[in-house]
Amino acid sequence: MNTGYQTASLGNLFGLPYVVMRKPTPIDTTTLNYNWQIWETNAFSIYTKETDEVDEQSAQEAVAAVLRYLSRVGLLRR
Repeated sequence: MNTGYQTASLGNLFGLPYVVMRKPTPIDTTTLNYNWQIWETNAFSIYTKETDEVDEQSAQEAVAAVLRYLSRVGLLRR
């Protein structure tokens, strides 16, 4: 989300094909992600392709991306 406090380059550390940035909508101002960002905390949302049920492959990719990010920022050791 383009809050003025985002760091898009950190999104690349997840190793996913792309990082999407968008202008916040009025409803976004009620989200934890938005509020963390305006208090200058890095916050990310990861979405998979399914919304009604768990897609195992997408879920595994999301988990791998989070673990990759934590490893790359030094919070997780292999």
